[in-house]
Amino acid sequence: MTLSRLMLALLAAVLISAGCSCGGGEYTLYTDEAGGFAISHPTDWEQVPQEEVPEGILVIFRPTVTCGNVSESINVVEGTLPGPMTLDDWFADKQAPLSSLGEYTPISTDKVTVNGREAIKHVYTALGAPSTIVQAMQLYVMDGMSVWIVTCRCDPACYDGYEAMFDAVVRSFRVLD
Repeated sequence: MTLSRLMLALLAAVLISAGCSCGGGEYTLYTDEAGGFAISHPTDWEQVPQEEVPEGILVIFRPTVTCGNVSESINVVEGTLPGPMTLDDWFADKQAPLSSLGEYTPISTDKVTVNGREAIKHVYTALGAPSTIVQAMQLYVMDGMSVWIVTCRCDPACYDGYEAMFDAVVRSFRVLD
């Protein structure tokens, strides 16, 4: 790689990082008594007004400054299991809809413990609306017959700048007792 190309690549990386609203390390706790959970989000990310949140999603947070071609977001959905099942079975059930997304490519799947609960953290890329590739980190959590999915998504070119913050957000998730 020539020196000029290297300098151009470095400049592009700096510009992408400078445009990243990666949370700055400060977080705000959001508690949803009705949804049965609490989660922290970056202080500089705003909650989307409830009337703009699609049905089935409990809450969405978005940054005031974006990076790339995808609108970054953190959202939480909650549901009820159709019957008794394990976390692994439920996760496997959720893979069919993900696999139907165009360009779906799983990157990693890890069993984790979040606030004392078993969970699965899954990272993937897929075709999002409107016809752009997104990269997402999802956390799957189960408590009895209740289940939650936390999704943190962004432009794949910006993911490295958001990964630590996304990980902090999913690790902050807790089921309310």
